[in-house]
Amino acid sequence: MMWARGTQHDYDSWAAAGNPGWDYESVLPLFRQIEDWEGGASAFHGAGGPIAIENIKDPHPLIAAFSDSCLAMGMPLLDDMNGQSPQGVGPMSVNFRENRRSSPTAYLKLPSISVKQNLTILTNTKALKLQLTGSHCTGVELLRNGEIMIIEAAREVVLSAGAIEYPIWALFIIKTGM
Repeated sequence: MMWARGTQHDYDSWAAAGNPGWDYESVLPLFRQIEDWEGGASAFHGAGGPIAIENIKDPHPLIAAFSDSCLAMGMPLLDDMNGQSPQGVGPMSVNFRENRRSSPTAYLKLPSISVKQNLTILTNTKALKLQLTGSHCTGVELLRNGEIMIIEAAREVVLSAGAIEYPIWALFIIKTGM
């Protein structure tokens, strides 16, 4: 649930390596569009986006000890880890608001997504193996409610998953070309 961007140098390096549109100045407006920052819109943050972002409110006591150690070693104190430069020590941003995770699934609540007739969303489903025909993914073997099943897609498979053994998995199967 940490909300951490890369450094400006990371994005600018990707663009310099031949990926136009990946430079920091190009991606910053997209970050701002995603966010509903607790402090409102600014040069580095957006307001009104689908993902609620705030600084962590009740950090673990070890975080204070770690931060004090970093400051004692000369690292700069930052007010905003997603501001101009994330290199230093400061409060961590999270996609959390009012004790609830603000999940990227917020995008599924947008009218343009929820009215799709060709989209099936399976939550609490564990993807076990992608089904390949040559180099083309044609389906997914999954575990759902204790049962192994294979779902084949007529058009494409989009797999959205968290970290290893993350408790909530979502599988998106585009059923037709609609």
